[in-house]
Amino acid sequence: DIGPIPPLLSLLVPACQHRSAALVLGRVLLLCEDRDSSRCHCRGDVMSMATAEDGEAERITVRQAVQQHVVRLWDTDPTVAARAAESLFELGVKGGYASVVATRNRQEIGMMEGVFPGFAHLVSHGTDEGQGWACAALAQIAFDNANNCIAIVRTPGMLAGLRQVMENSTRDSKAAAALAVNNISAFSEQASAIIVQAEVLNLNEADMERLSLVGCLQEAGLAGAGWG
Repeated sequence: DIGPIPPLLSLLVPACQHRSAALVLGRVLLLCEDRDSSRCHCRGDVMSMATAEDGEAERITVRQAVQQHVVRLWDTDPTVAARAAESLFELGVKGGYASVVATRNRQEIGMMEGVFPGFAHLVSHGTDEGQGWACAALAQIAFDNANNCIAIVRTPGMLAGLRQVMENSTRDSKAAAALAVNNISAFSEQASAIIVQAEVLNLNEADMERLSLVGCLQEAGLAGAGWG
């Protein structure tokens, strides 16, 4: 009996049509108006300029915040490192997963030098809390951003760290790691292929047999099908 599915795992189900994403799920189951038109036009130009300036100022602020959080991913105090990962997670979902703000933040995070090595370090060497937040942040940074997905899987030690978390950490951290691999696979075919080649899931015949009983995978036609 694989037991009840934790709430976070329900986020994995919609991507089950994707082969590696579906098997990731299986792996974790196993583990203003103005009347004067000319005046309005003038005011509109001023407002547009102000909006553009405000947007640039906000991006600079986000970039500075990301830079600070990335440095803290390496902090020797595990609580500080975990909070940094949590803050990056929050930036990646600000306003909702598909919001303009969250999308822009994910781009800023992905372009920050050292961010992915920092996450790889925390995933591999952090406390369970740090690993959980790092994996959750990676899941959101990968969301609808193929460049970030590819950068994640190409980071030395990242995939081995994610696999380690899925195998040895607490249930919540395992779910976060699986969600990270799920999103990476779902939003980049190239990254998905790298994950498969790296044997991150490491499924054997017994695992596949048990996965054949999972409804989500049966509907996707993937359980028991292997990789071929």
